[in-house]
Order: sequence, then C-alpha cells, then structure tokens
Amino acid sequence: FQSLRLEKELEIEMQHHLAFSKKHYEREGMSSNAAKKAALKGFGNVESLKEDCRDSWGTRMINDFIRDFRYSTRLLLKNKIFSCTVILTLALCIGANATIFSLLHRIVISPLPFYDSDRIVQVFNVFQGQRQKTSNTSWVQYSQFKDKADHFENFALSQLGYKVVNGEEIDFCRVDAEFFEFFGIQPLLGRFFTEAEQVQGSEHVMVLTYSEWKNHYLSDPNVIGKKVEFLIGPSHTIIGVAPKRIESLYHGVRFFTSLKLNAVALNPSTRHLPNLDLWARLMPEVTREQARLQLESLESSYIETNNPGYFERWKNYPRHFDVGPPHALQFSLIFLQIATLFLLLLGSVNVLNLMFVRSMQRAYELSVRYSFGARRITLARVMLIESAILSSLAAIAALGITFISLAAFNNYLIILFPNTQPVSLTGATYLSIAGVTFVLGILLGLLPLSVMWKSKKIQQYSNTRNASTDKKTKLFTNGLITTQIAITFTLLVGALLLIKSLQNVLHVDPGFDAEQIVRGNINIRSVYKDRNEWINIRKQVLDKMEEIPGVHSTTYESYSMVVSSKSRVTDDFGIRGGSFEDEVTPPIFIKLVGRNYFETMGIRMKEGSGFNPSGDAISSGYVVDENFVDRYLQGRNSLQTQICREGLQGPWGKIVGVAERANFFGLANRDGTPVVYICVENNPTWRFSALLVTSRPLDAITNDMRLKLEEINPRLHLTDIDSLKTSLGDLHTDRNAVTKVTSAFAILALLLSAVGIFGVLAYEVKRKETEIGIRKAIGADRSKILGLILRQGVLKTLTGLLLGLVASFLLTEYLENMLFDIDTLDIERTYIVTGILLLLIATLASVLPAIKATHVNPMVSLSSE
Repeated sequence: FQSLRLEKELEIEMQHHLAFSKKHYEREGMSSNAAKKAALKGFGNVESLKEDCRDSWGTRMINDFIRDFRYSTRLLLKNKIFSCTVILTLALCIGANATIFSLLHRIVISPLPFYDSDRIVQVFNVFQGQRQKTSNTSWVQYSQFKDKADHFENFALSQLGYKVVNGEEIDFCRVDAEFFEFFGIQPLLGRFFTEAEQVQGSEHVMVLTYSEWKNHYLSDPNVIGKKVEFLIGPSHTIIGVAPKRIESLYHGVRFFTSLKLNAVALNPSTRHLPNLDLWARLMPEVTREQARLQLESLESSYIETNNPGYFERWKNYPRHFDVGPPHALQFSLIFLQIATLFLLLLGSVNVLNLMFVRSMQRAYELSVRYSFGARRITLARVMLIESAILSSLAAIAALGITFISLAAFNNYLIILFPNTQPVSLTGATYLSIAGVTFVLGILLGLLPLSVMWKSKKIQQYSNTRNASTDKKTKLFTNGLITTQIAITFTLLVGALLLIKSLQNVLHVDPGFDAEQIVRGNINIRSVYKDRNEWINIRKQVLDKMEEIPGVHSTTYESYSMVVSSKSRVTDDFGIRGGSFEDEVTPPIFIKLVGRNYFETMGIRMKEGSGFNPSGDAISSGYVVDENFVDRYLQGRNSLQTQICREGLQGPWGKIVGVAERANFFGLANRDGTPVVYICVENNPTWRFSALLVTSRPLDAITNDMRLKLEEINPRLHLTDIDSLKTSLGDLHTDRNAVTKVTSAFAILALLLSAVGIFGVLAYEVKRKETEIGIRKAIGADRSKILGLILRQGVLKTLTGLLLGLVASFLLTEYLENMLFDIDTLDIERTYIVTGILLLLIATLASVLPAIKATHVNPMVSLSSE
C-alpha cells in the first residue's frame, strides 16, 4: 500500500550507491565519465537489483496480482461482446441451478429451520391394502409412544383448524404444552402454554404468530392481555407472540391455541380415529427405520393385549408407520435439478469453448511472456485472474436471477401447498453459488492453458494466428460442440414430451361440468347443535341458493373437497355372491351426495336411473362409477348386484345405477380409485359443500351466497369458495410448472448451442483464412468453400444427435411417471422433430461463418504471411 514511497526510496538508495562508487573511482584518478562507467559496471544491472529488492519486500505477489487484474480488466472491457456473453451465459446457468437447489434444499432436504432438523420427523399411520393411505395419529397413540418409545427424544402435537373473526375465516393451530419447547422456540413477547391450560374447562388463551402481530397488531408491544372475539366459541386472551421461524411448519396460520384434553380424546376407542399431527425427534444415532420398527412393535403389542376383539377389523390391514414421507414435489424438483445441472454443463462447455478460442488468440502474448522468463505458474495466474473476474461478475448476476426466480416459484408453492413457507435466499444458496463459481473460475482459467501447453502452442509459438489447428486442439473443440448438441437434444426431448403430456391431460374429459359449477363449504354444527335440525337447515340453504339470479341448479355433497388430489377412502367393502364376500377388497372412494347430484354435476348415467326420490341412504341404494364395474363386476349384471359399504358387517344395498367415470382426483388420474355414491338426502350431515350451476363471475356469486346465508342465520358462513374449473386446474399446477421451467431450460440450451456452433465455426474460419485463400487461389469456387464450412457444422451436429439419443432414452425412462398418454409413436415423433429442429438451427448458425469464408481474399490472406 506504500509502493510509491518504497519505489522512491529504492531509487534514491540506488543513486546513492552509484554516486559513492563514482566518487571512489574519481579519487583513484579516473575521469568523470570513466568513473561513472566503472561504477555502473561494478554495481551491476540496476533494474535487476531493483527486482531483487522488490522480491525481498514480500509484496511482489500482491503487486503482480494488482497489475494483472488491471490488465485483465482492460482486456475484458475492450472485448465487451465476449465478456457480456460469458457473464450472461454463466449467470443464467448458475442462477437456474441456485433457484432449483434452494427449492430442493428448503422443501425436501432441510424443510425445517430448527436445530438438528434432520432428527425431526412427522409420524404417520399407514393403512396397507392394494394401495397405501397415510393418516395422522391420535392422542391415545401419542401417550403410549411418549411413555415407551425410547428411540425418540421427545414428541409434540399440533392440529390445524379455523375460526371466524369479523366475518373472515382465519387459520389457527392447536398445540400441546411441549410444542414450542420441542422446536426450541422462545417467545418474542409474553409466554407459551402450560400443561394446566390443556385441561378441559381451563382459561382460553392464544399465542400470536409474528406475521399476525406485525400485520394486524402493528407490532404493538402492549398486545399481551388483549382479548379476541370469535363468531363461534369463547373469546381468547393473548398471552404471547411466537417468532417467525415457527411459521415454516404451517404457512398462513395466524395464532396458536392450547390443545384441550377431553374424554373423547382420552378414550382408547379413539386410537384409530387419528386427527393430530405428531412430531418426533429421534435420538442421536437412531435411524428412521429403527424408529419406525419400534412404533410398529408398540402398536402390535397394544392391539394384542388390549381388547383384541375390538381391533380385529384393523388386523385386516397390517398397521405400519412412516416417519416423514417424501414431499409431493420431490420427484419434480429432483428432475428439475438434473435439468439445471445439464444446463450448467451446457453453459460451461459453451463458455469453455469461448475461453479456449480466446486463449488461442492470446497465445502470442503468452508465448512472449514465456520467452522473457515467465514461469508456468505466472501464465496460470494471468488466465485465472481473467476467468475469476468473469465468474465473479456472473455470480453477482446469478444472485439477482435467483432472487427473481424464487419470487416466481413461490406463487406456485402457495397454490400447491398453502401451508408451505415461501422460499428465500439462504446460506446454503450462497454457498452453492460460491462453490460453483470457484470451480468454474479454476476450470475456465486452467483448462485452456493446459491444452495449449500440452500442444506446445506456447513453448514453440510460430505465427499461430494463422496456423492450422493441431489434431488434439481440433478434437477438443469438436468434443465440446458435440457435448452441447447432445445435452440440448436431451433437454428438448424432455420439454417436448412434457408439453405433449400436459396437452393430453388438459384434453381429458373430467366427466362433469367443471366450467359452470361453484362450490362453497358450510358448517351447520357450529351454529345448530340439534341433529334433527340439520336436514331442514341444509334444505333451506339450498333453497335460498336457488333464489340467486343466474343459478340454474343446486346440490351438495357432504365432503368439503369436491376436487382433490387426495382420495378419501373407506376401510373396505363387500360384494354379495362375489369373490369379495369373504375377504377384504381394496379401498373405494365414497361420496355422500344429494338426490339430484348427477343432474347438477352433469355426470351421465350409463345404466339405471339413479337414486330413489325418497332419498333414504338404504332404500335409494348405491350408484357406482364405471371404474368400479370394470374392476370388480366384470361379467355380472351391475343392477342386480348388492354391495356392503362397511366391510361385511354393514347393511347391504342394491346398485341402482352406473355413472360415467368422473375424474375428481385430477384429469391424469382417470384410472384411480373406484367411486361409490350414497344418497344422504334424509340423513343429517353437519358439514357439506353447496354446488351451484351458474355462468356468473365467481366474485359476484360469492357475495350473493353470503347474503343468502345471512338471511337464514348471520352466524352461518362460507369457506373455501371456488369454481370446480379452478380447483381442477390447480391439481395440475406442479405439472404445468415443471413443463414451463423445462421448456425454458430447453430454449436456453438451444440458444447456447447455436452460439457455440457459431463461435467455433467463426473461429475456424479465422484460423483457416490462409488455407481458404490457397483453395480459392487454385480454383475452388464459393459453393465448395460454403459446403466445406457447412459440412463441418452439420457433422458436429449429427455426432451430438447420436449421443443425445442415448441420453434421451434414459431421460424418457426416468420421466415415465410424469408422461400421460405418451406412446412409442409420440416418443419417436419427438426424436425426429427435435433432431430436425437442431439440425436446422445448427445449419443456420453455420451459415454466417460459411458466407464469411466465401469472401476471403486470397491475396490479402497470403500476403499476411
């Protein structure tokens, strides 16, 4: 940092030594000029001595670095197109990888921002039949596990719910007294719950989330002690504020209440009526498989020793446990991460090619440095500084791209998983960007230098600006281009297959009129406790809904989600006189519906006339869908068959109709669980979904629905209001997102490949100007020169396509679960279309260098030698 002062002092010291020596020779009788010459000869080379002095200071390396940094910066600013191309290419590739890695790390690898989060698991019951269905746990199970499961350090319970405050339905969470301690959370204000507050009849208290405290209470420090009134239920007193980290478990939850214990929760008969989220922390060194086996052993032991007759029906399905099942987006995110790694490889190859071309242009400079004594490590430093500048600027740009991309992805996450916390930039993201940047900086700087060194381009430099490229260099550049084409072909095939698959899904007939049906959930029990009133109130609600202008028909079903990716199943069912009369069959999907359900939904009947107008669940019989008939009633008269809903113990009923298949679980799940419809017109149901057929906008019809409910009772309210078209479309949001992202990656890969081919061929034309000039001088016409350059681009592309075919075959196998109605012919067509497209792009990218080659002047190119 004081180099100027040191240089000045060094110069003064050198001059002092020379002056002293000169005077010495003058005293011996020499003339002034002779004394000066003798002094210089005896002292030695001044500049060489200065270099030795600078080395002794220990700052030589820093000074050289600063000098080379300035030099590289000037060169990069001089070559703006090259610099911008490299920075933009790396930024897009690194940013895409960092975005997907952030999602994968936050959602799959480390979803919980708590200490030792890898030991935190969620315990699920697993019912095994033909297919598996997981469910939560119960308080009875939790109590046993807490006392006897020594593979676990501790447990915690939670349960989602909703309350209506000032006409708005808000989400909240019931938790036990150990919940916050389990996650290592301390209150920002006030305190958390005590065990005494879990007892039924104790004071009703609540803890606000940080977001609720900040947004609704404006971070009021005096919020403790305030009361919150609900439309239904007692008021609650605020006792604390929880930090924001806890919201990562349930995004959108606005407060927590104490989980109250009652007689029903403690009754052993409710053991297999699970409704609680059970969180567990594994002991150190205990694997998830060991923990699962212990829970399974405890469950089996309990059933064998406690009233085994009561649990006999549960033995039909061996009960197991799962700890932390994979996230629903895991497959999609892993696929996207693989795609971004391919994209990063493609971008790196493209940039490496550009860096190689640039290093060949700098071969003369490096050769001059080497001839003046520069060591190999010095040349490496020159190249590394330039690549470090480019990769560092690319990393900064990649951070901005990642930030914007995560904001876009969060919109999809909120739709797919409302309880998922938005993903943001974390330490893991910064480390991944820094790691990739460091590796790329090393490779892009040293690999081109290594190739040139091995090919003697630096040691034996001889006018290489116009020399022909040696074999090794040619193989290297051709290999890079071939790799680019193969990766691009693979990504394009994956993108086109996903697009075709999405189109196939969207063209599937849902089996009902999703365009004009609006649904809203209504809870009667929260207002009317008498079950005898429920049928009459439900009828009043539907009658009022029919009075709304623009409503053509109304009906209902008792389950809250008409369209859902999760199937609600019964335990088993039986078929009288069939193969299932003495054994348990796979689960079926039950829909409890109103009498005119099929007419309102637009579901056509294939056999029979539907439900009896009396509306009694038994006298009306059952309506099954054609999937049920195809799977279980082949060769039988459907309308003469009796089935039993509750295994072989429940009442038998006759099948009175066969409906066409309705895809309630998404258009891609048309071969899913068979559906059995049961009419509950005269059965009291406390919560149901009102279904209205209307062509009016959703906002307008929603307001009218609320007003009609207020006419019946101001305490009645609607929840989860949506159109079936929107709900059905939301089931494919993840598929749509993966398709869009993969398509964007494929387009970017196509552009990178075109730029790569153009750059290499342009460089080859520049390198072969002398050869082209000789060819033209001895009679080659423009068409031959044009064909020569185009042929090089096409041959490189064809080689890459052959490699891409192999990689695409492996990718197609991996994507099998995401491809809907894609047959062998579709795959073959995709291969052909992708190959033709790439060949066309490669040809276009080769045209400009080829045209430039035809304009080479033989006299100019030969005279330059």
